[in-house]
Formats: sequence, structure tokens, C-alpha cells
Amino acid sequence: MSKEPDFDALWSAAVERGNGLLGELLERRPGRSTERVEILLGLCRLLDLRLRHPHAPALIGILGSANSGKSTLFNSIAEAEVSKVTPIPHQTVGTIVALSPSLAKVVDDPSFLRPAIKALRWVEGDAIDLSGTPTEALAVPVFTTDAASFALIDLPDVGTVESQQEHSVALRMLPWIDRVILVVTEESFAQADHERIERTLGALHPQRARGELFVVLNRHHARTTEPEFQARLDSLRSFWSEAAVSSLPHLESGARFRREDFGPLVAEANPRVSRLLRQALVNLASELAVEIATTARDRERARDQLRRGAASEVNDAGRFRRSFFSDEFLRRMDVFSPWRTSLSRLKSLLGSEPPRQELVDLLDSAPLKRHAREVLARIRQDLQRGVQRLADGRETIEPPAPDYEALDAALDELVQRVNLDARKDVEALLTQLQEQHKVKDPLWSLVTIVASTGFLVDLFIPSVGTLGTLAFSGVLSALGFGGVLTADLMRKLRTGKLRETFERELRELLGVQVEAMLDSEAFTGLDLGAPALELQRWTDDLPEVR
Repeated sequence: MSKEPDFDALWSAAVERGNGLLGELLERRPGRSTERVEILLGLCRLLDLRLRHPHAPALIGILGSANSGKSTLFNSIAEAEVSKVTPIPHQTVGTIVALSPSLAKVVDDPSFLRPAIKALRWVEGDAIDLSGTPTEALAVPVFTTDAASFALIDLPDVGTVESQQEHSVALRMLPWIDRVILVVTEESFAQADHERIERTLGALHPQRARGELFVVLNRHHARTTEPEFQARLDSLRSFWSEAAVSSLPHLESGARFRREDFGPLVAEANPRVSRLLRQALVNLASELAVEIATTARDRERARDQLRRGAASEVNDAGRFRRSFFSDEFLRRMDVFSPWRTSLSRLKSLLGSEPPRQELVDLLDSAPLKRHAREVLARIRQDLQRGVQRLADGRETIEPPAPDYEALDAALDELVQRVNLDARKDVEALLTQLQEQHKVKDPLWSLVTIVASTGFLVDLFIPSVGTLGTLAFSGVLSALGFGGVLTADLMRKLRTGKLRETFERELRELLGVQVEAMLDSEAFTGLDLGAPALELQRWTDDLPEVR
């Protein structure tokens, strides 16, 4: 006879595997699925705790906006001034747990209230006026050993602009809570945050796996008339159709609620059945696996689109620009440009002092560096916006800054090499012309300067340089100096090759920096391909629900 499998052991192994998988998935910033991943991870941790401590008591959590009266209710039930209460709103910024000392083993379990909180600290003695921190829960042993069959939790404030971090902690705690007491006031019962609370609880289906919801309208203002108060109470019953809706009386400052006021809120609170938690986990895991697989495919397409956009930007930015010419070379071009040269300027050049035949640098690295920095900054900004969209804007994610020091050094080397190659080509041209034409007068100096300038322009701007060179060659031919410069000679000296080399290497240098951004954690950390497959395998391998 075959042995009956130990389903608790199978589930313990499954949730342990799920804890690691879902924790890694959260690190991948799953965007719109983040809330559901957190709920599923909370369910895994809760089931893990229930399997190890099957007799752990129910968890009752008090939830509400700042100044809604939830800490006053918490202290009233605990019969101690544990949670801080002042006339100033937003005092509860962390989780506070009131419980019996006999629950120490449960509370000290590494799964307790994780991952909604990061740590838990016991507060011994007569603890009063606690407010906590968002990442650390405080455990206060205020009940006698057999006085309460539940642990009471004062959750961080929700619904205020100043408390977004606490708000998130409170919502992540909801999968843990067996009974949620939602305290609302005459001003806050219609807030949209309550819809999110209902949505979070709704993810825990079947419905019996959800924490019970008790909505309490706290009468803050004695001046509210009875008909007005009853109308708001009726609105709550309509909005929370599945909840037990009641009210609390108006309190004077510093007073506590009486047992007859809060008694029904904590009576007969029971922990959810393990089988229902397992079924809720299976349901949510199946839905989430499909959702993450879809998100993974969408992200892959979006990342490819960002890569193509960055590659196109690099390709455009790699084109040569006139601003890369050195100042000396730009001045020489300005002197000899056909539309600016006048007869008087030509005469001055042919004066007593012959023009010098010195060669100047073709390119300057300073404008090239500025151009490269502007391009990379623009690409980085575009990539950051793309990453934010992929992560659903939940956090600021920045690709790494380019390595400008290495880039500047590479650009200096590129400019130096191009200038050296240009000088060699011009020197070869001038040497050949000197050997063929032994002219040693100022006119020849002018010819060589214009020839070298025209050739350098032709190296980077063939359409302008070649036309200018041919026009000047035609003038010289008419003056009897035919053949000094010819189109054949220009083609012989590999016109345009220098520009092609420059543009190719500039694109390569920019591409290296862009690839470093695309290969950074900001991008690779958003890849959901492998986690989506692992999640589907884990979902398929979940044990039978019994």
C-alpha cells in the first residue's frame, strides 16, 4: 500500500521556493504587477508561518487615515497608552503589535509580517506613546497570557501625502490580516485609497480567504447632526456592501472607547483556514504567471525599440559637422572661400611678404567632445524615460553616466590621428606639385596654400571641396598653369576616405558608451524573461489543495 504524501511538507517546500522566486521578481521591478507580487509573497510567508505554527492566533489590524482615531481605538482595546495619540495628525508611522507574551515564538518567526516589514523589535516594560518606523515593527506584550485570542496591530497611516511610505507598508500588510478594522471619519470615508484597500483584499480569492472587513465610522465632531451622521453611515454601507459597517461615538480629547463600543470589533476573530489560504495562493499565482509573461514580452519589445532608437541617434550623431574644424583651418577657409575673396585681398596676399606654406590642424577635439557629451546626455535622458515607462514609474531609475574620461581620451586620439593623416596627404600632394612645377614665387605660395586648403575641405566635404578645387584649377589653367591641380589627382589621393574613417570610429566610440548604458542594471534588472518562466514552472508544480 502506497504511503499517503505529506501535503504539509510539500507545501512547506513550495512556499519556501516561492519566497525566493517572488523576492527576486520584486527586485526586477515588475511595474503594474508589483502590488500583486507583494500580495502573493505575503501569502507565501503567511502560509509558511501557519504551517510551522498551526495554533497561532488571529491577527486583527486597525487601518485608517491620519487623525482617523485608529490609535485611540488601538489603545482602548489594549487598555494601555501604547500608540502615540496627539492633536497633531500623522503620528503612527510604523507597525505596532499588541499581543500576549506567550506568542513570542510566533512573532520571532522569520516569516512573521514579512516582507511588509524588514525587522521586528520587542519593546519590554510599560511602553507608551510609540509611533514606530516604516520598516520596523514594534511588538509590545500588553495582554496577559490568556486574555486575548488575537494579536492586535496598529497599522501605519494611509491616505496622506506625507505618508506614502507608510501607506505602502500598510497595504502590503493586508494579506496578513485576518480581520481588518477600517476606521474612517466623516471627512475621509469617500477617499480613493479605500478603493485600493478593497482591491488588495479582492486579490485574495476565494472570498473566504480574505481578511474580514469591519468598517467603523468614527464620530469626530459632536456638532454633526444625527441625520447627517446617519446619512454618511448609510453611504458607507452602500460603498462597503460586503463589510460589517458600524460606528463609534464621539470622544472628548484623551478619552478611550468603552468595551461596549469596540467589543463586537474583536469578538470571535479566527485565523483563516490553511486550505483557503492555499487555494488563494494557487489562484493568484496562476493569474500572476500569465500577467508577468505578458509584461516580459512587452518589455522585450520596448527594450528592442529603445536599442534601435539609441542606435539611430548614434548613427546621426556620428556624421561629420563643420564645427569640428579647427579655428585655424576655418580662418583659412574663410580667406580663400570664393564668395569672400576680393581682388584687394588677393593683391595683399601677393604683396612683398609671400604667404607662408605652413600646414594647420584640420580638426579640433574641443567641439567634438562637446558634441559627444550633448549626444550621450540626450540618449541617456531618452533611455531613462524609457526605463521609467518599463518600471511603470514606481521609482526613479537612472542608467549609469558615460565614462567621459575614457571618451575624451579616445576622441583626443582620434582627432590627433586624423590630423596626422591629413597632414601626410597634403604634404604628399605639395611634394608632388613642387617636383612637377618648379615655381618659387609668391603666386606659387598662394597656389599651394589654396591647393592644400581645397584638398582638406575635399577630404571631409567632397561636394564643396572638389568643386572649389576644380574651379581654381580652371583659373590656373587659363593662366597657363594647366595641370597644377586636376580631378584625377584628387581622386588618386583617396578623396572622402578620411571622413569615412572618422565617422566610423566616432560612431564606434559613442556606441561603446551607449552599450554600457543598455547593459547596465537599470536595463538588465528589468528583464522578466527568466523570472516569468520560473514563475510559470513554480505555479505548475504547486501541490494539490486539501
